[in-house]
Amino acid sequence: MKYEIMSLERLTLITGGQIVLNDISLRLFEDEITFLVGNPHGGKTTLTRLLSGEIEGYSGRIILDGKPYKPVRARKSRDTKIYTISDYCPLMEEMTISENIGLSRPPFRAAFNYRKKLAAFVDDLCRENGIDLDVTRSAKNLNPLDRLRIHCARALVSRARVVLFNNVLYMLSDTEIRTLMGMVQKLMEHGIGVMFLEPIAKNAVKYADRTFVVSNGCLRMSFNHGEASTSTIDRIVVASDPDSVTRTLPGRAAGQGRQIQLELPYKDGAKTVTLYSGKIYAVSSLDPETYYWILNNIISRGWTRFYRASGKNASVHCVTYPDLLNGSFDALSVAENIALPTAGYISKHGVLNMERYHQFIKSEFSEVLDPVMFDWKTRMYSVRSWYRMQAVLFRALLNNSDILLLCGILDQPNAGLRRLIETVAAMAVERDKAVLIFGRNREELSGMCDDMILV
Repeated sequence: MKYEIMSLERLTLITGGQIVLNDISLRLFEDEITFLVGNPHGGKTTLTRLLSGEIEGYSGRIILDGKPYKPVRARKSRDTKIYTISDYCPLMEEMTISENIGLSRPPFRAAFNYRKKLAAFVDDLCRENGIDLDVTRSAKNLNPLDRLRIHCARALVSRARVVLFNNVLYMLSDTEIRTLMGMVQKLMEHGIGVMFLEPIAKNAVKYADRTFVVSNGCLRMSFNHGEASTSTIDRIVVASDPDSVTRTLPGRAAGQGRQIQLELPYKDGAKTVTLYSGKIYAVSSLDPETYYWILNNIISRGWTRFYRASGKNASVHCVTYPDLLNGSFDALSVAENIALPTAGYISKHGVLNMERYHQFIKSEFSEVLDPVMFDWKTRMYSVRSWYRMQAVLFRALLNNSDILLLCGILDQPNAGLRRLIETVAAMAVERDKAVLIFGRNREELSGMCDDMILV
């Protein structure tokens, strides 16, 4: 009989008079990989936040190691037993990898040669558990797999009992996913329970010992390994999705704006659609697997080809969520980060210096940017990640491209980021660009776009 690490008993959460989680009950066993598969509004992220202690006011019980457990926020206590890893988990980029891992729960007191001892401790931990990292490196500009390696090591150092991977597999290639699953096996050898929360069933069918299907806050079905195919699980998810109805919004009449032919990556080759400059388009899919296949191709391979109807190449600037996290130049000022694409233009009108950067940024964005963004003495490494995201997006806006592609950014549960995307998209249209917003939530996209393209 397998040991039960954690069980959820009738968890229910009501927010603003709406049932967000409805009577969720499931069990997590030792030596099993569990997947929770569901649509973007299924309740996966809400459940993750609840188990991480970010949300209170729920009913029901959480049992951990046979005892009632109340989730604790990690930043309030180092004794949290549930460790969450998501696609936007932050790292302390000004520190080394060993410090990012070891300081989550320091193994010994500060003393002479502390950093050297810490690096040796973390290096031994990584080697013993098959985590391939150079722990002396800086934590800046790491690829998604290395960031996941760091968080797996942090979970070991923190002595977590359960690790939740929330929507991380879309960032990885098939080879990288196999590498991650090898690290997951090492976590389970330490008695750690593992759960992946994913929007599509492909990897659940391949790797999960037990799969739960959730939709609109309710558990719909559960399967053991080999009991269900990808298409079976996806049909359950789509059938329960109220947004699965095709919606086509009225478009601009032909002949208005510059006409551009667009090729989107597709499993059978490419899908060609016509769009016009000065217009905002939403791109989404009714099929979750197709959506994340395209998203993964754009992020990992940069496979976006655009051309005008006349045959002349059109330029495109693509911004993904990983770009927002890692696309800034830390040694430069905030103003320089934004105004880099216009350096040639500014230098034509006099000596290129910080004051001219400052004047240009203020004249362009005084109504939309916070005052801290205009301080040209402020280096990017000294500001919060929110300002870094703004710098990357407004730099993309100034880039001399015909098309601005915002890819997968709105899949993040961040209302502030959504408002920022709306602002940037509107300003891009004023500059006669075509804007493409690629996302999963069709209802949200339809409220901010002129046309919707379903693939």
